[in-house]
Amino acid sequence: MLGQMMAQALDMIHKAGFVHLDVKPQNVLFTSKPPLTGQDMLDQMVAGSLVPKLADLGSAVRMKEKWSSSPLKYAPGEQVLG
Repeated sequence: MLGQMMAQALDMIHKAGFVHLDVKPQNVLFTSKPPLTGQDMLDQMVAGSLVPKLADLGSAVRMKEKWSSSPLKYAPGEQVLG
């Protein structure tokens, strides 16, 4: 569910003509502190009391614009290899 919600956030960013360029776990924030178990987290997300947000658009660029870097730890292979 979390992956689907992040994909929807990226879809919205792309439809606005931007690329995020810094999607990583540290840039997924929540509206409240997540519970300790995955099931409790899922239950709260389904209920709408815990909502993930994709943060840090500081690295975002317009599509088709040149860009120089992103954190290599999370970069796709085709970006690293050119």
